[in-house]
Amino acid sequence: MTFVKIQNEDVVQVNDKTRIDISKSFTNGVDTLDLFEIDPDNSGTFYDVTSNKYLDWQYALNGDTVVVARITDSATNVFTEQVVIKVLSVSEDNLFSNDKDIISYENDLLNWVQAGRDSFLDKHRAAQKEILNELDSKRIWKRDGTRYVAADILDIQEFKDWSKFVTLRIIFENISNDVNDVFSEKASRYSSLATKAMSRASLRLDYNQDGVIESNEKTDIQSGTLRRC
Repeated sequence: MTFVKIQNEDVVQVNDKTRIDISKSFTNGVDTLDLFEIDPDNSGTFYDVTSNKYLDWQYALNGDTVVVARITDSATNVFTEQVVIKVLSVSEDNLFSNDKDIISYENDLLNWVQAGRDSFLDKHRAAQKEILNELDSKRIWKRDGTRYVAADILDIQEFKDWSKFVTLRIIFENISNDVNDVFSEKASRYSSLATKAMSRASLRLDYNQDGVIESNEKTDIQSGTLRRC
């Protein structure tokens, strides 16, 4: 029996490079695995990736996209597996910061982009998730009592400093392999800056969900209260 294993990002942004990896696929049978192929968008076009067993790709259109992997063994048995990647437009992703916001802090930062990617948008997205979780933990909710999601944030400028320092912390935490190495020190420094940015933040949030941020809709991140100006 052959098991097709697909490693991929669940969410990517339009035109952002991503890697579809099937190198962890395996067989417990006597036949060898001879041909590895990937169809990145379920178009019927399979790319032979036998040599490296992965495909780097980017998507031009947003929407849920089906990825199909196909492996053929030496007995010509064919095994397939598929996954769905959610491709977001820039506006749908609504990230609170981007690479231009962080490069000025570390000139050689892009040297540390992980294999199969050409940006840190995945880390900005992780920072966004962390920030939204922080709002939830502080009970900063919409008027109906539900938590804010990325689409609810109409003014990302209010979140930019907080997001870029969280992103930098995440990047260097991922690079670090020792608690006392230079990357760990950088992660600690950016963590401190993120905390300061959060403490200074006075966020303009669309509390009543009418699609407009009004002058009295400003939330104090420290107290978690809506301040009416």
